[in-house]
Amino acid sequence: MIPVALALLFWAPAAIGIGSFVRLEGQGPLARAGLSGLVGLATLAAAAIALNIFLPLSPVLASTAPVVGWLLFLGTRARALRAVSPRDGAVLAGMLVAIAAATQFPARHYDSGLYILQTVRWAQLSAQPPGLAALHPRLGYNSSWFALAALVEAPGLVGRSSFFLNGLATLFTALVAADAIGRLRAGERS
Repeated sequence: MIPVALALLFWAPAAIGIGSFVRLEGQGPLARAGLSGLVGLATLAAAAIALNIFLPLSPVLASTAPVVGWLLFLGTRARALRAVSPRDGAVLAGMLVAIAAATQFPARHYDSGLYILQTVRWAQLSAQPPGLAALHPRLGYNSSWFALAALVEAPGLVGRSSFFLNGLATLFTALVAADAIGRLRAGERS
């Protein structure tokens, strides 16, 4: 659980920073963070797919994504952190612990060993080969998740990014839901 929590703590601000170009007026701080994080993940996925056509998503390339994300986060969201109340911080910490506990690295998921981990590793070692869909039907209906998982590989979590990446998307969605629940409890019905 601790490696997952650390990976979530490392990547959440980076993804929020990358998604910070979206203007979210009228949203609470948790919703802004969640929506910016989801946009950041989508932006990282699009960049991973575009780059993987020409380059392997090597650890060197993967290490630039969080640096850029953290720089953007510190530059654009530092002032937004002042709007986060202690209650919001407690909600965020609780969600982080719950998601980290739920997002363990289960060895019992045969799909992970069958093609997910191999596809992530493939994206890290080489550029996208032409005609990849002809190798296996599952790869022909691929999603951006594999390229994104290759891009967010963290030292110490190599081969496990496809697991904690689910928790990251869940965390951002939970932040938006928590903000909506808070506004509903406050009597706002928009």
